Amino acid sequence: MDMTITSSAFAHNGSIPKLYTCEGKNISPPLAWSGVPVGRRAWS
Repeated sequence: MDMTITSSAFAHNGSIPKLYTCEGKNISPPLAWSGVPVGRRAWS
């Protein structure tokens, strides 16, 4: 299985809305990961 990152804030291959850029509020868009390899963990 491939690891996939998706966002409900914009479509696949779509433009990132200005809200999530330095021209907007420069906030992180909502992200969801799937297919993360077993035994992996977040870094700190």
